[in-house]
Amino acid sequence: MSRLRLITIVLGIIVIVLGVMSISKLINDMDEISIYASETPLAVTREAQASSILETRAASEIVELTESAPTATPTITPTDFPTATITPTNIIPTCEIQVAEESLILYMGPSKGFSSITIEVSRESVVEINGRLNDFAWYSIKHNNEVGWIRTDEIMADADCINSLKVIQLSEALQNSEPQFNILLEDTFFEDAGFWFDSDFERITSRTPSEFGDYRISLGAGVNEFNVAKLNDSTLQTLEDFELHLSISPRTLASDTGYFGIRFRVNSEDENFLEFRIFGECSIGLYMYQSSENDFIPLHDSPVRFSNSNNTCKDDLDDYLHIVVKDGTIRGELNNAVLPEISFGGENIAQQGAVEIIASESFVDLYFAQIAAP
Repeated sequence: MSRLRLITIVLGIIVIVLGVMSISKLINDMDEISIYASETPLAVTREAQASSILETRAASEIVELTESAPTATPTITPTDFPTATITPTNIIPTCEIQVAEESLILYMGPSKGFSSITIEVSRESVVEINGRLNDFAWYSIKHNNEVGWIRTDEIMADADCINSLKVIQLSEALQNSEPQFNILLEDTFFEDAGFWFDSDFERITSRTPSEFGDYRISLGAGVNEFNVAKLNDSTLQTLEDFELHLSISPRTLASDTGYFGIRFRVNSEDENFLEFRIFGECSIGLYMYQSSENDFIPLHDSPVRFSNSNNTCKDDLDDYLHIVVKDGTIRGELNNAVLPEISFGGENIAQQGAVEIIASESFVDLYFAQIAAP
């Protein structure tokens, strides 16, 4: 029994020794792992720092080289480009004429009722025509920076060239004092473009005395008679305010009481229209026709006279009449004389209607008409 116990004790001692040796080896392995783990990051960090220092030094050297290197100046070699040839478009045709006289009278508009200037020209000098009215009655002239209008029967020009000229509309040749008004009528009576009728509702046809222009319509009435020129246009039948440009020439007055002028606010409902008259002794009057009395009532005490300056109403030249009816007043000009403003109003005054040209105991020619309204 003692021998068996001895063997058991010896085996136990051997097991204990083997266990101690295994534990000791395990502890040594763990220490090596710990030392490796603590030394490896330091090595990596140092290598990274060294690499960063090298990169920074290289970059600084590159910068120094760049700053110290001289900048090359580029050499630009000029290139000869072909010169473009510009061809003008929309050229306005003009005509040139040679003048036989030593002076020309230019009017500020296409009527001898406008103010005028006289320009001195040498014989055989060249004058430029840059436009015309559509009825060939007036040319727009330019000479030595002076611009104006001249009647076509006062100069000679090539017919083919005249036909090629720009046609200037009345809206370009005339200056409206009420730019907010819209132009409703422009008529030079060229080839009966308008539809004018007289007091008997007969068509008024235009006529011209020569090959080149001066188209006109004529209106006349003998003693104790009157005649009107009116338009068959619905847009002109209900006007209240308007602006009128009219070139008119009174050929004869059949009596001392003869006159010409305009009727406005003519309508078929109450017939209480207004009539603006120009008399032969250079006076004007504004009258209202009352249908109940069958008579004209003056809207002022007596006919208003205006100064008889050059080219007003006592000559053989055509007259330029410019009338503005607005806000219960009528004003304007006859040739280069300003017409006094006359106010009108009241319940009996017609509020709207047509505009008509009137001749009473007189004979007149009309050369152009323009009407504008709001």
